[in-house]
Amino acid sequence: MHVRQADLGDIPAFVAMGREMHGESIFREYDFDEPKLYEYFRNLIESDWGIVHTLVKDGEVIGGFAGLIWPHFFGNDKQSADIALFITEQHRGSRAAVSLLKAYVEDAKAKGASQILIANSTGFEQERVVQLFESVGFQKVGAVLSMHVPRGDK
Repeated sequence: MHVRQADLGDIPAFVAMGREMHGESIFREYDFDEPKLYEYFRNLIESDWGIVHTLVKDGEVIGGFAGLIWPHFFGNDKQSADIALFITEQHRGSRAAVSLLKAYVEDAKAKGASQILIANSTGFEQERVVQLFESVGFQKVGAVLSMHVPRGDK
């Protein structure tokens, strides 16, 4: 099992994992737009502000990480944040997520981040995911709260 920088050839696997993540998270209530997700990953991979890694085992993509890096709104120090961390179901519980998180931290630092953020906004195994994040050095600094707006109320 190894982590590498994502390339455009990884996008179909990322879209498939995105569909799986969508289905098992609080996001399942929202639409899923495969062409939009494909384009989103293409933009992340090709940009300087994207941080995208692929986790491969025996030639198969089994996980991925996507994040961003940008200057703070109040100054020039950079911060990074995750968009998605996903491991296929059969590979969860291994060191797979730790490998992706470590690659994210290394890449964010290499791109000049002064602050590296990560959150679990999916509602998936919240306590276990927080323990995972803490195991690689992240600390709780706040909370993520959500308010669902039914489609008819927009």
